[in-house]
Amino acid sequence: MQDELFGYLEYDFLWQGQMELKIYNRSYNVLLSIECDEDEDISELQRQSMVEFLKNEAKIINEVEQAIFQYYQSICSLKREKNVKNIDEIAPIVYRIDEVGKLVKPVNFYIRNTEAERTISILFECTWDFDLGVGVQLVNEKVTNVGVQNDVL
Repeated sequence: MQDELFGYLEYDFLWQGQMELKIYNRSYNVLLSIECDEDEDISELQRQSMVEFLKNEAKIINEVEQAIFQYYQSICSLKREKNVKNIDEIAPIVYRIDEVGKLVKPVNFYIRNTEAERTISILFECTWDFDLGVGVQLVNEKVTNVGVQNDVL
């Protein structure tokens, strides 16, 4: 279906399309996922989630970058304890937010179907956790959780 706000979407257990996400001074084409049952329309709250994100995108992205940097700083030493040959590529010591941008790649912009709050999860692949990645949950345009992808969905 063609949606005025989200563009072209297909249904496969949820509505999916593509969108551009600018983060770490780069543009990425990511999967757009909108949580819905097959017999449901995209809710007004989900639409408002996207509208508010787009309206405040620069501020929100700045907070997301800061949150991932802080999260990475909190787990880096634990990841570096693994005695692997290429640890400086997998989990390098970083001092600036932009350095973390080289370790993550956004892959999914996921709009949750909730009753009362605008909830979005941005999911990333990352060098330090190939299996679980990292994610950031936004509730009403504020970062509320950072962790492995399963923790923010």
